[in-house]
Amino acid sequence: MKEFKELAKTHEYWLEKIQNDFFRLAADYMDKYDLNQTELAEKLGVSKGYISQILNGNSNFSIKKLVDISLALEAAPNLEFEDISVYAKQEEAKQKFSQSFRSTPITIKAPINAYYNGEASDVYYRGRATMTVNYKMSA
Repeated sequence: MKEFKELAKTHEYWLEKIQNDFFRLAADYMDKYDLNQTELAEKLGVSKGYISQILNGNSNFSIKKLVDISLALEAAPNLEFEDISVYAKQEEAKQKFSQSFRSTPITIKAPINAYYNGEASDVYYRGRATMTVNYKMSA
């Protein structure tokens, strides 16, 4: 397996990273404004198929198109260049933190507000209670 520093020097890594970032941007925007693919396509003035390509990671767009769509999605298309060694160290540190976080159980205490309206499909508890959830993230 390649060291991350070597992986970060490959063309494929950066294409996939940018496509994934663009996917997250589009998906978050759709969630924020409760849009489906057709509605997003209409807003951006592109085909539904083009949105599908973005969401499937199959898009290869020009810088102009990247900027146009980013701005339409209310995001600044900020491109930064940095030394690969510095980038690789930062990403490796993030991965180590993420891996250690996944193996750590988390206890969440949250209030529950619930109501009962008499229908079997909507059973709720009226009042306040505290629930403790032990949650362990999976890799």
